[in-house]
Amino acid sequence: MLNWDTASTATKVSLLGAIGLMVAGLILALVGASTQNKPLMFIALGLLALGIITHLVGFGIRAAEQRRNIRGNHSGTGGQRPARKGRM
Repeated sequence: MLNWDTASTATKVSLLGAIGLMVAGLILALVGASTQNKPLMFIALGLLALGIITHLVGFGIRAAEQRRNIRGNHSGTGGQRPARKGRM
């Protein structure tokens, strides 16, 4: 689950944009269906598809951030490898 307080701005923007696109698409689909306006319904389908794609992009951004955080906190050396001892 996403912790909104620690999420990056890119994650927040992509997820809020996805929600906005899907809500707009849903409203346009309902209006287009009730008025029998086919072009409006096709526009609504495009907005819904774009919202889903934007949501998946948000998941990708979040996954990349998590991988970066795991790599940075992997060892107790602050993300740096410990010095190796050479052979003699």
